[in-house]
Amino acid sequence: MEFLPYAQTLKLMEQHGIVEHAHDGRVEFSLHQPGGRTASPTETVVFAPGATDYDADRSIITPAAALPEIAERLLHKAHIAQCVIIPVGRWRPILDLLAFELATNEDWLDIDADATLHQNTRDPLGLTSKSRHVVALIAASLFPAADPALDLTIASLDSPFVLELRSEPALILHGPQAMAENLAASISG
Repeated sequence: MEFLPYAQTLKLMEQHGIVEHAHDGRVEFSLHQPGGRTASPTETVVFAPGATDYDADRSIITPAAALPEIAERLLHKAHIAQCVIIPVGRWRPILDLLAFELATNEDWLDIDADATLHQNTRDPLGLTSKSRHVVALIAASLFPAADPALDLTIASLDSPFVLELRSEPALILHGPQAMAENLAASISG
């Protein structure tokens, strides 16, 4: 795990149709596939404990306690080799919460000092397949806080895949239609 430069990471994400949207001090990301005959349609799947207001192609009712594990499983089942975690705001409130929750996690301790340098930024935290288990640990800490300032986006650096961790709690998956359908079926089935 390491923090990456924001501008360079955005360029990598844009190559896969992942686009930044800033409004009201929040930065969110969505998936936009280019038009044309070869464009693959995208789909949005919401995993949440109840009904949501999100515009989704599919919603899957999931216990809140299962969402952290589902977030990690989605990354695994989608074969995401490299991804980044980006806060909607700044890292500071997230790092304040995680300081206690992840104080004994060796992977987190390796970047804890570096995280302090990035607390007033939204620099992406890069993960590889070996460190993606941290996603479940982070989600398990953030969901109970139910604070929209703690929302995160996980975006792939090697495919069109966006996973939003929302504080409601909810997971919102954006991906190519075939991928999203397969992932939804594998998680719910």
